[in-house]
Amino acid sequence: MVNDSIMIPTTWKGWFGKGKVDYDQLTATKELINNLIQTKKLVNAQIVIDTVTDMMWVTDDMSGIDADLLPGIYIGGQSYANGTLLSEHGDGLTITTNWWGTLQYTKTSVDGCDFDMVKLDRSKEYASLKQIYNQPPIQRYSVDKKGWIDTDVPGFQTKIKLHENNSPSIVTWFDNLVRGLEGAYWKYLGENLNLEIVWLKKGKFHKHFDCKPTNILLTKNPKHGTIDDDGKLGYNDWDYEDIYKCKKTGIIAELKIGNAPSPDLVNSYYGEDVYNDYIQSPYCYNGSMIGIHYSKAWVPIADSQFKASSRGESLVGFINIVDGIDTVQTKNGIVRPSDGIVEIFEEELEKEVFVKHGFRVRAQKNYHKISESEMEKDILNLLQTDTTIRSVMGFTDKNTFDKKNTVVNGGVPDINCYQDKNEVIHEAIIEVKKEGGDRLWKAIVQGIAYCEGTKSKRLIIVAQDKDLKKEMWDKIRPLARMTKAYLGDFSVDYFQYQYLNNLNKKLD
Repeated sequence: MVNDSIMIPTTWKGWFGKGKVDYDQLTATKELINNLIQTKKLVNAQIVIDTVTDMMWVTDDMSGIDADLLPGIYIGGQSYANGTLLSEHGDGLTITTNWWGTLQYTKTSVDGCDFDMVKLDRSKEYASLKQIYNQPPIQRYSVDKKGWIDTDVPGFQTKIKLHENNSPSIVTWFDNLVRGLEGAYWKYLGENLNLEIVWLKKGKFHKHFDCKPTNILLTKNPKHGTIDDDGKLGYNDWDYEDIYKCKKTGIIAELKIGNAPSPDLVNSYYGEDVYNDYIQSPYCYNGSMIGIHYSKAWVPIADSQFKASSRGESLVGFINIVDGIDTVQTKNGIVRPSDGIVEIFEEELEKEVFVKHGFRVRAQKNYHKISESEMEKDILNLLQTDTTIRSVMGFTDKNTFDKKNTVVNGGVPDINCYQDKNEVIHEAIIEVKKEGGDRLWKAIVQGIAYCEGTKSKRLIIVAQDKDLKKEMWDKIRPLARMTKAYLGDFSVDYFQYQYLNNLNKKLD
């Protein structure tokens, strides 16, 4: 039985465009696995990748989904209550599927008897799904039998044709992925989640990888007592573990902060077997996951957001978000609103926890702890009062500047620049952003729209990165050429906020 096609509310270009996000293989794999994390059930998950046919299968035995609800998982923003801890935005499967490649099918069963699936219906003009009932069982790859076997349990399977650049070819790709997944799911592997990866070559077994449970080995401050004869190795426990409620922001987070022991101490006290496992852990002394991580349900979403200012090889911990901080849609970072609420939270956290309990930390990125609104005020003041800053940014003393809440093409420019004091003819639009990287693209597109609406010949971006990445300039140039065709002349410039501030201080 085949249903009529179900239209996805987007074009095919829009559907495949959902995969154009800033992922790597670890982030994209976590998106496939996050929805399997439950507290009341052990879920067995398997990822099979054939590096010759460029096919990937992701299979689980969690609970499946009702056939009538299956298409909804690919309709933006829809998610279903199934007890998982990390389902937030409802778009993760669509985004990550299209990042990896092209969906072949998604098959599911809620009882292990009846199996149904959806696949893309490429015969339609707009993005559509074809729902097909009464399908053969989901197959799982058996490493023991070196072949596919039918399942008879509830579950879910997605098959994806990988983009050529996402298909691995060397063992280190798999090794790095496994280590990353072990670091991400340290709290769940072996208890709530079993996860394996199978590498095939043209259907034939090549290699098997088990994601092993990760034990975060710690050494509590020796002042609380030691467990070795030399009095150097503290108890295997966190130095600080509590719920932190920020009075100024209302943000609530669970905190775990401690220190990883040196490998020599681990070897001499715990023995060779523990030592060998420890040095492979991403949370070992000087390991890849050293630092304090923002997390959701204890799964890191913003790795090593804080590093130690001293003894940096050992500090490890988590800021597990309970309430008040949102994750970005791709769940590989946190949202930092322009009102600076997250920065205020971090300042209070540093004073009330880090400093108070002797954890000397520094933010990973050299960003000023300042809100966008404060940055806008600073830049506007510099332009209005400092002749040298105006000159550096390409203005003269004839130019005037203001910040008005005037809507232009659906938004409000941060700072307006006019040819003279009459404030009639726009010369430039200045957009100020706290963070940089790929997040600046939206500001650039928005700024160009402001320029078109005000007929400004110039867009200036001010942010905290030292410069725009080459990839960003490559995206800007064709857009600037299109805008130039409309305005007759047009340019885009970038200035670092810290540079302008420091230049002003040197002149004082």
